[in-house]
Amino acid sequence: MVYKVGDVENLMKGPIDARRFYNSEKAIVAKITLQPGAVLEKHSSKEFALLFVLSGCVEVEIGDNVYDLEKDSLIEFPENILHSVTNKTSEVAEVLVVKIK
Repeated sequence: MVYKVGDVENLMKGPIDARRFYNSEKAIVAKITLQPGAVLEKHSSKEFALLFVLSGCVEVEIGDNVYDLEKDSLIEFPENILHSVTNKTSEVAEVLVVKIK
């Protein structure tokens, strides 16, 4: 089966566009677009997750650690750890998030 980002609605409003285009008992996949200055506030997830930067640059905070990621960078999020994603640049940033159940 083929899944397309454009086939699903945006889950958020404002400067962040989040589209969960795959959701099964094994994984969740979402594409998130962050406009300049956008902040995906601190939150945690019960699943292990990976974030891959498709375009632009983002700042990722995981617990007490801060990472600056650019295009083609990958970072992992442990379960139940607070994390946030911020676009501090003047360009749009796009990331792919994969949560493994």
